[in-house]
Amino acid sequence: TNSHLRNLDLSGADPWDLKADDHNVTRESNYHVMTLLSLERNRVLFRIAMKPCGRKIDTRGSILDFVVEIRDAIRAHQRLVNISILHGDISEGNIILKNSTSDDDSHGMLIYFDCSVKLKGNVAEDKELFLTGTVKFMEIE
Repeated sequence: TNSHLRNLDLSGADPWDLKADDHNVTRESNYHVMTLLSLERNRVLFRIAMKPCGRKIDTRGSILDFVVEIRDAIRAHQRLVNISILHGDISEGNIILKNSTSDDDSHGMLIYFDCSVKLKGNVAEDKELFLTGTVKFMEIE
């Protein structure tokens, strides 16, 4: 069962202990974050089939292009928050570069909404939020 781990060098990795039964995630420094069990999360699965409409964020050359793409991703995130949606996993793999059209000046686009949640009021007050996302991009409080 562990054959997929056989050739991985995990010697430099930080240890994480994901204990769903205790409702917390623990990192080496005993940092605890309350979370919900998978069965307690109210989620709906949607599948959308579409043709490619962009490419990975590291495919452009200029620094200006990169900054504009990040700006567009931040704007998209703000628009989602304004309608009470939290993306939940903003990372370099979830921002793509759109193929620009003449009627649209935006370049960056957020994708992968599998971890997104509809907020119930303010982020700080929502008791059903849980830890999601790409570990290396998570905020450390």
